[in-house]
Amino acid sequence: MLALPPRLSSLLPLLTLTLLLLLTFTLTTLPSIPSLQSLFPNPQTSPSLHLLLPATKPNPNLCKLLLTTHLLHYPTPILLGWAGAGAYNGSESHLFKIAATLEYLKGLGRGAEEKGDLVLVLDAHDVWVQLGPGVVISRYKRVLQKGMGEVVFGPDKVCWPEDERRAACWAAPEAGMGRAAFGPGTDAGDVKGVRPRWLNSGTVMGPAKGMRELFARTMEVVRERFDEGYPFRNSDQFYFQEVWAEQEIGRRMLRDGRVEAPVLRNGERGVVPGIKEGQRTEYGIALDYESDMFQTATAYTGYLTWMSFNHSTPFVEQQYGGGLRRIDQVVLSPEILRSKPPFSGAGKKDNLPRSTKGWKDMMLGANMITQQPFPVYHITGEKSYRERWWPRMWFHPHAEALLKVAKREAEKRGIRSRIVAKVDGISYFGADSLIGNWNLPKGLGAWTDQGEFLTWDELCGEYEDELFLRGKRKEA
Repeated sequence: MLALPPRLSSLLPLLTLTLLLLLTFTLTTLPSIPSLQSLFPNPQTSPSLHLLLPATKPNPNLCKLLLTTHLLHYPTPILLGWAGAGAYNGSESHLFKIAATLEYLKGLGRGAEEKGDLVLVLDAHDVWVQLGPGVVISRYKRVLQKGMGEVVFGPDKVCWPEDERRAACWAAPEAGMGRAAFGPGTDAGDVKGVRPRWLNSGTVMGPAKGMRELFARTMEVVRERFDEGYPFRNSDQFYFQEVWAEQEIGRRMLRDGRVEAPVLRNGERGVVPGIKEGQRTEYGIALDYESDMFQTATAYTGYLTWMSFNHSTPFVEQQYGGGLRRIDQVVLSPEILRSKPPFSGAGKKDNLPRSTKGWKDMMLGANMITQQPFPVYHITGEKSYRERWWPRMWFHPHAEALLKVAKREAEKRGIRSRIVAKVDGISYFGADSLIGNWNLPKGLGAWTDQGEFLTWDELCGEYEDELFLRGKRKEA
């Protein structure tokens, strides 16, 4: 063996350590290699996004939602309980929303659960989408990081059905927003200044397995507690809230060891739901307190505005300190800027702004408390806003031209193997890319849960004058 000089021998441990550190630094700073899934996405192994709309028949409000999903490149919607099919007649009871959704989720099988499919369920007659599916998925992952659960419902400023004795009302956790979010009188007076902390069942998103388990438990609660004499016996929200209340009581018991019925403002005591020994109460239910995904309207309209962001100057924390930004300092979040541009796919003959207009230039509905545009708008409470605020949506007056572009793209690509979003290197396909026993047509429209494809013209052709504002514009 070759002998090293004494001085070099003494430096050998230091040289070895230096080489190891250099090697470690090099390996950790090399650019990450894309996964095979991101390079070669496959609908058989990649996750899908399922867009489910409980609806029994077409009307202008359903078509407003369908139009927004088509313009923003969502998966082809699947209409649940269409024409009154299923365990409950949707024209008579909202309970069909639970039963029909559960049947669909049962039909997905383990494959959908194993590959990470996501399911988005929206009320069909008072919801619009404003931003694309990639934004919704990104925001969903943001809510998950808060660690409250994986099945995310929209938040509400009121507990409805109203009954302070119900655990769904008094056991609701404190809202995730700051205690002064609505000013010095937050939570103290008018409902407009109350932080949203109650479950609204009209918008919900979660993984296929978690959604199936939750809907199955909710259906059990319907069978256990349905009371012909109860005024809200047909409210799906009531039963979802019952499951949520059991979860929150179960969490309190884990934390504190016991839960006592509180004395309410009217002097009565709240009711603690009976939980049997060994009963499962945890279903991963979380609320989107800050409306990252779902914006409800009740008592919130005074804090919403429609604005563009093309003259915004980024807020500098060091210069201005904490707190709310001025309206000209609000900038769009990265997931919006990364999403497909509003006029993508338009050609020279479409008479659309194309590359000259991006999301910064659009008039977007934004929550001025959280200071971000919302992807999904749920018009709870006063329903007249469905007509009054429809002209505010960013795509007017280009809606008709944009729908023609969407139709052309759908005819060209068909439905199968359609990627609707890429988030964190993962491609999400439209759920109907995997429907093997349905004859997949080209074009825009929606599926029923019975496997029938209904075209846009069949569903919404007669309502286009109202959708495209071909007449007097109404706004307030």
